[in-house]
Amino acid sequence: MDFQDKLMIGALVFLGISGAYYIWLWFSGFIRESRASDPVKQPWE
Repeated sequence: MDFQDKLMIGALVFLGISGAYYIWLWFSGFIRESRASDPVKQPWE
């Protein structure tokens, strides 16, 4: 395993973690707003 492979794996892990974190934030906000019965906002709004 050379340096480029490690760099690729590190980038994939970083992207996976940040993607999962974003989904978790969106999901927890979605649950909170649906409990408050407000119109739900999507992240792109």
